[in-house]
Amino acid sequence: MHITTWAEYGVICALHLARRTDEGLVSGRELAEREKLPPDYVEQILLRLRRAGIVASTRGAHGGYALARDAERITLREIMAASELVTFETFCESRLGI
Repeated sequence: MHITTWAEYGVICALHLARRTDEGLVSGRELAEREKLPPDYVEQILLRLRRAGIVASTRGAHGGYALARDAERITLREIMAASELVTFETFCESRLGI
């Protein structure tokens, strides 16, 4: 399976927000800086995740992003689809001993 940069960064952003749930809102710029990602890319991905209902945002001086619901209720597939702006089917096969 090929993972695009959009999907990879989307997962990184969602995981970052999940780890910081108890710390309140996180700005896109801070997230980009801490994860060493391009700030413009991060802002676009956060917008896509917000439109998909994965993250919530608050504007203003103390604004930022947070997960819109519990991390346990958000799937990897959902994050990847929102990040890439596409609908796709993913089939994974696991083989032990490889």
